[in-house]
Amino acid sequence: MTRSTWLGADWNRSEQDEKYLYAELTHRFNDDWRAKLHWSGYRNDQATNHLYLPNGQVTPTNGRASLMLWFNQTRIEQNALDANLTGSFNALGRKHDVVVGVDWRRNTSAATSGRYANYYVQDVYAPDHSAVPCPDRPATARSQSETSQYGLYGQTRLRITDPLTVVLGARVSWYDTQSRNLLPTTGAWTTNQVDQKHRPYAGLTYAFTPQVSGSVSYSDAFTPQTQLAFGGGVIDPIVGKQLEVCVKGEFFDRALTTNAAVYRIREVNRAQADPVNTGFSIAQGEVESKGVELEVSGRLTKQWNLYASYAYNENRYVRDASSGGLPLNALTPHHSVKLWSQYRFNNGLLDGLSVGAGVNAYSSASCGNATTNTHRPGFGIVNLAVSYRIDPHWTVALNVNNLTDKVYWQRVYTTGRSNFFGEPRNASVTLRASY
Repeated sequence: MTRSTWLGADWNRSEQDEKYLYAELTHRFNDDWRAKLHWSGYRNDQATNHLYLPNGQVTPTNGRASLMLWFNQTRIEQNALDANLTGSFNALGRKHDVVVGVDWRRNTSAATSGRYANYYVQDVYAPDHSAVPCPDRPATARSQSETSQYGLYGQTRLRITDPLTVVLGARVSWYDTQSRNLLPTTGAWTTNQVDQKHRPYAGLTYAFTPQVSGSVSYSDAFTPQTQLAFGGGVIDPIVGKQLEVCVKGEFFDRALTTNAAVYRIREVNRAQADPVNTGFSIAQGEVESKGVELEVSGRLTKQWNLYASYAYNENRYVRDASSGGLPLNALTPHHSVKLWSQYRFNNGLLDGLSVGAGVNAYSSASCGNATTNTHRPGFGIVNLAVSYRIDPHWTVALNVNNLTDKVYWQRVYTTGRSNFFGEPRNASVTLRASY
């Protein structure tokens, strides 16, 4: 089986229609103070017919695989309002900034879907896409939900000294959501309400020199959950805390910029199956993500640019009923490196020509639980870009991705599905005009 193997049917479709409207009204009281009112409306209609290989594995002796049918129609509508007042004030001989506001958001969604296992048996070595019958099956699930959220927020930026700036902010939120199933049977509305949830934010920046500055920030977050607790009601929201330390530098008249950051994110109260009361949940899960990000970019000469970055991330389930100690997100490798260099010719026969090349490299990743595990080896991809400026208005460019045609897994998930090859070598030519 090659990277180009596809097991779907000729009638596989995924269509999406989006409509977005917005309006904004701004009033300036003076040079320092301004009020703004912003409204936006959004509607998204989706329709999907999908035949795919589910968790079941392929029979190795004859290449037979039992495919699943899934179809879905969804409509999502959203209305949002935001009103805020921004300005500056003088205190202790310095000018400071402030913003205060109120916002409101309402989302409604309705979804109808059908899922049928063992819909068609396909030969993965010689798939016949046209032989799959077009589905005419009734829906197996229908649901609807409504979510309202509003809050008050404020932030101030205090310039304590010339090198030191302190940022303080907070948000108070009210959250209300309800949902119910209409198929296979009509169920009661499940509600979740959170009142006056406070989320503080604090940070400071300090300029050590005109070229080097550092910052520290801390923020709280929460995410309401819809799982039911035994005895009535829903479980507590997820509560998160994020801490980040960053150092930035600009050198050689901003020809070279550097950035280094260390972060740690921790969330508690993630939904877990209630071990005593079947069908209910408890809020006891805990996850953590921490890492380092390093970045440097600049001009080695007037024609030669260089960009390089390195990222380290460690994410795991700190406490979980089935995945304790395992990675939280298999798509995020522990190590990733990106390197890109570009040279522009500006005289002679090659005037107007630009050549760039780069490498994206990622360490291995794994996904699974205590009993099964899917492993993806590390890989590196080479990309190439060549462009030529025909005249001051016209430019033609050639981009080649995966120049060496590396065979690799872009994503791994389980032993039976959602494992995808990375894209093979591909190229595109672009002609661009500007006046």
